[in-house]
Amino acid sequence: MSQEQCERRLGLTDWNRVSVLEEIDRRMQEPPFQHQLDNGQRLAALSNQISQCRARIASTPPAEAAREDYYLCLSALVPYKRIDVAIAACNRLRRRLMVIGEGPERGRLAD
Repeated sequence: MSQEQCERRLGLTDWNRVSVLEEIDRRMQEPPFQHQLDNGQRLAALSNQISQCRARIASTPPAEAAREDYYLCLSALVPYKRIDVAIAACNRLRRRLMVIGEGPERGRLAD
């Protein structure tokens, strides 16, 4: 799976990237990182990445996405999690359920 596909599945956005990059920036300004060789260049590169993300955020118009109602189940697909109960409940209530996960129950649950 490509990085872009992973980001799409996880819902990773530039907002998330800014948050993570700011945390990395903060930590790199503290010991033991602050005295490492080329730390200033790394901090400048991080600052540049943060600026690029913020520029993309500022230039992106608000999304007018169609809202779709569904239930989300994100779990390891193992017997004791009883994902089959969630599937049965949603089927009975005629509700859409999106199941995301991997595990030995995947084949059985997909049927």
